[in-house]
Amino acid sequence: MFGRRRHNCTCLAAIWLVSVLAAGCSSQPSGPPNTSATSSGLVLPVASGWVEPGWMAQVRQENDAYQAATIACYAEYGFSGVRQMGGNVTFVNVPQDDGTQALMTQAYNDCNLRVPRPAYIGDQVLDDAAYARMLDLRDCVIAHGYALPEPPTAPAWEESGLFDAYNPYQFFTGSSPEFVISGSDLLSLDAACPQPGPNFIVVGSSDEPT
Repeated sequence: MFGRRRHNCTCLAAIWLVSVLAAGCSSQPSGPPNTSATSSGLVLPVASGWVEPGWMAQVRQENDAYQAATIACYAEYGFSGVRQMGGNVTFVNVPQDDGTQALMTQAYNDCNLRVPRPAYIGDQVLDDAAYARMLDLRDCVIAHGYALPEPPTAPAWEESGLFDAYNPYQFFTGSSPEFVISGSDLLSLDAACPQPGPNFIVVGSSDEPT
């Protein structure tokens, strides 16, 4: 299953992930494409006429700063961090002996204090404003070439709960995804169309293609 979790820190429950992969392909939209740049510098095609909402640049910038600072902090303890979807960071191939786990816990406690979570992450509430951002996210993913089904209505979405709320990235993850793309392409799409919260989808090792 795909992972959904709040994005306020690097979660110890996710520390032992082996890799960040999901899988798929898509058809490109008709008409001449524009481009959008991700934080890694990769340029992705985007449908003509789509205009990125202002909040996306803020989320992208804050995620980049948060991930960079978190990775640098854990590196002081000898751990190598990997950027994940939703602005998260995970750590791969970490030995599970008692000494290493104790050191990881020390790093976790220290880095969570030293590295503040992104400012855009506020109350974990499914409200009208969050629904509007979710629709923006859906429009962005569609503009990048993926024909998504209709979203739920605002009342249905707001009543669904954080771990069950519709998120456009649910169609790229899980055991039978609607769109099968490489892990690197999914991360690039997530960077081009960043998740605004309050619910996030994060890919774990169980999402790797078989």
